[in-house]
Amino acid sequence: MRLGTWTLAISLLAASATPALAQQRRPMPPLGPGTDPTAVLRDPAIRQDLKLSEDQLKKLQEAVSKAIDENLTPEQAKRLKQIMLQQRGLDAFNEPRVKEALKLTEDQAEKIRGIREEMAEKMREAFQRGGGGNPREAFEKLRQLRKDMWDKAVNVLTDEQKKVWKDLAGEPFEPVRRGLPPTRRPNN
Repeated sequence: MRLGTWTLAISLLAASATPALAQQRRPMPPLGPGTDPTAVLRDPAIRQDLKLSEDQLKKLQEAVSKAIDENLTPEQAKRLKQIMLQQRGLDAFNEPRVKEALKLTEDQAEKIRGIREEMAEKMREAFQRGGGGNPREAFEKLRQLRKDMWDKAVNVLTDEQKKVWKDLAGEPFEPVRRGLPPTRRPNN
């Protein structure tokens, strides 16, 4: 528990470094896969390996939420929540707070489940075909598929629900991608 708290504190300290410090030192490289303890702890296999209890996980989540509230402005915290919701993709519609805020009907929830299943099937097909041998083309096709399915799911909503969704999710966040996304390779 103590190691996780220190890692979180160090991460927050590094993220909040002042511009003056940034000018004095070389800029830190962006966080990469495996460097964010909260992201790593989402993996059930890692939690099992650590023998992390549900109580410990809950305390870590509370500590992160508290750190966000204490270190971000209200506008930054709201935007972070919006981006996190967007990153969930179609699974965002499964979150209880989203279902409640949108007042999703069972019919709408079923349609969105169907769209999610359709997307999963199309992605499976794309991976089985191997993307035609061109990784950039395959990546672009998958990005377009996600966007098309997202648009299809949002169109299930009424106009009033779309307004609520816009407030929940905010403006679309498009991360800057340089080249292809990194591949995950196990250490040999």
